[in-house]
Amino acid sequence: MRMNTLQWAKEMDQQDPLNKYREEFYIDNNKIYFDGNSLGLLSKRAESALYSVMEAWRTYGIDGWTEGKQPWFLFSRITWE
Repeated sequence: MRMNTLQWAKEMDQQDPLNKYREEFYIDNNKIYFDGNSLGLLSKRAESALYSVMEAWRTYGIDGWTEGKQPWFLFSRITWE
């Protein structure tokens, strides 16, 4: 099989061990993204974490440093799920 065909590319995508993470990102299927060393596409987990922090800010204001589900003071100890 030639290595520059759409079929070959699809097969390589299926074999890629990182393939399982594809659904975690916002992907525009009408674009091809070649720049793997940049910030990249937004992940749904990152978006969720950002919204969580924004909600805490809206709810607690300055008290978000010590209050809420994920106090900002403890961010260095949090494992995002």
